[in-house]
Parts: sequence; structure tokens; C-alpha cells
Amino acid sequence: MTSTLRYLFLMALLGFAGEALAQELRGTVLDEKKFPMINASVTVKSGGINKGQVITDLDGEFSIKPLDAGSYDVIISYTGYPIKTITGVQVAAGEITPLKVSMAHEGGKVLKDAVVKWKKPLINEYSTSTTMTSSDIKKIGTTSTTDVVALAPGSYQAKRGGTINADGGRGDQNLYIIDGVQVQGTNGINMAQGATEALEVMSSGISAKYGDVSGAVINITSKGVSAKYAGNARFQHSIDGYNNNVASASVSGPILKLRRGKDSVKVPVMGFSLSGDYYDDHNRNPA
Repeated sequence: MTSTLRYLFLMALLGFAGEALAQELRGTVLDEKKFPMINASVTVKSGGINKGQVITDLDGEFSIKPLDAGSYDVIISYTGYPIKTITGVQVAAGEITPLKVSMAHEGGKVLKDAVVKWKKPLINEYSTSTTMTSSDIKKIGTTSTTDVVALAPGSYQAKRGGTINADGGRGDQNLYIIDGVQVQGTNGINMAQGATEALEVMSSGISAKYGDVSGAVINITSKGVSAKYAGNARFQHSIDGYNNNVASASVSGPILKLRRGKDSVKVPVMGFSLSGDYYDDHNRNPA
């Protein structure tokens, strides 16, 4: 019987970042007539914590960097227009994430503030990589990182749970990066269930900033803090005769809130995210 216990502990403290790669959110804010909106305010938050704020230029364009890889809420405000919030914007590790925003306004009518969910664009003009979000990974029947990577174009896996050959490269020629930190080999790359925010696979057109890589670069972004307390638990038992058991749990939320702004509203300035898996199995990857 093989037992494996893995813990992942992440803490965001006052907006400090510990990533080696810089990410950028770049976009444009347009009005209902597709004209650029000058001096629109764009704010980026993660788990309710403010991560950056800028105003658009003469072309309605904005850029916020550096950002940690992860999921963000983007709030756009402009005088005379309702506030628009785009939730779940995924910023991939080492990449530029594009965002095009259209503001709604109807002839002087006061519209309600809008909250919309971000949709991954079919084409990212700044990247040639393949990115899978947490919702994509949730639909895949595996808990192995290499099994998820094998679904990306140009990747080959001979056996479930095995190494990945990308674009003809050997399995030991891939580079794994977790939250901006390079990982030697494949030990410790399997995240706890529900702990992965996004997984990006680059197998061609790899930038020189990643060094001498002849295989693929796999960027793994873990989930960050949340504005409210949240958590989940999962228990699984196999019925195929291998008697595999797995239990996983995760919890996140704010640690400290301070009153900010003219309305003296409490906002989180410190948070935590904790998740872990426990395996009890005979053969985790049966042929």
C-alpha cells in the first residue's frame, strides 16, 4: 500500500509578489459606438485585494503590470456610465493577456452596474501557447498534471501517468514552472485537486527567457486567496478492483480586513489559501 500526502500552502500578504516571471494585462476600453474611452479607470483585484489601477490613454488602451499569474476581477468605471466588472480574468504565467471591454450607455438612462464572467478568447494575439483554466481541468477525468499536459497539441504520452514528449523532445527536457518558480524534474508537480487555477503549455516559439529548453514549458498557476471564506472537500473510492482511495480538501479566505475609502468599507488586505490531497492506493496508474 502506497500512501502519499501532499500539502500546498499559499499566502498573499499586502500584495507582495514572489514570482520570477512578469505578467501583463493589456486591453482597450470602448464605448457603445466603438470609440475609445479616454481616462477610464481600470482596477484589478484578486480575492478582493487591489493589485493595480490605471487610467486609459488617448486610444482607450491600458496596461497593468507586473501581475502574478492567476485569476483577477477587472473593474472599469467612467463618469456617466455604470461600473462594469469582469470576473475570472485568467493571467497566464510569463504572458500578455488581452482584454477588450465595451461599456454600455443608453441616451442618459441610468443603467445598473454590470458583472460579467470572462470568456477565454479563441485567439491570443500575444501568445501561441495552449491554456487550460480550472473549469477546463475540472472536466478532465484525471488528477495527474502530466495527463492534463498530454491533451495539449504537440504532446505525446505513452502511458497514463507517464512522462510527456513534446515536439520530439525527451521527457526530461520539459520545464515545469509553478507560480513562477522552476521545478527540477517532475517531482512535486501534481497539484492538489482543485488547487490549479490555470495550466499553460508552450511547445513552440518558446522565448529565450526560459533558457535552454528543447521540450515544452509547462506553466502551472495555483489558486490564490478569495474575498470570502470558501472551501470544498472530495472523497473518492475506485470500484475497478484496485482499491484506490483519495481524499482532498481546500479552504481559502481573508485573514485581515481594513476600512478603506470614503464609505469606510472593509476590504481584505491579507488572505490565505490551503489545499491538500491524501492518497491510499495499490496502483495509481493501472495499464
